[in-house]
Amino acid sequence: MPKRTRSHELESESFRKFESLVPSRWVFRRKDPDYGIDGEIEIFDDEGKATGLFINIQLKSTDAPEIEDCLKESFQVETLKYYSSLEYPVLIAKYSSMLDQFYFTWSHAKNRTPAEKGQKTVTVRFPEKNILTREIFFQLKDDVTNYLNYRKQALRPPFKFLLL
Repeated sequence: MPKRTRSHELESESFRKFESLVPSRWVFRRKDPDYGIDGEIEIFDDEGKATGLFINIQLKSTDAPEIEDCLKESFQVETLKYYSSLEYPVLIAKYSSMLDQFYFTWSHAKNRTPAEKGQKTVTVRFPEKNILTREIFFQLKDDVTNYLNYRKQALRPPFKFLLL
């Protein structure tokens, strides 16, 4: 007989909780199937107009009773490299079922030791003060804008194009 595992229950809990935090004017879309990105948020302004801004979302979850276990997550180095190749930033949010809250960090944050040659995994750390709330999402919008502006500065004119 099929059995629903705790990891599947926890995943469902975390998605429901996460979706409840997203501002109602914004749209959260799950990725199915997901390959390293669980979903995306499309950001709308106060008048309900699309801004053209998006946040990629990677959700993690834990039943761990110790806060120290809630504040870290191991990632493949290749996964983090993939995240840095994406146009829009990746928000990593980790749900603690014991505390019924999310901790968050950006995948591009400088809160981890750089991978050494040959290293396969990196531990991502979540600052204890980074508790995800509905109000925080409005601050994250500014983070997305700043991230995109930073990335654009990497390419300065003149640009050369090969036209065929």
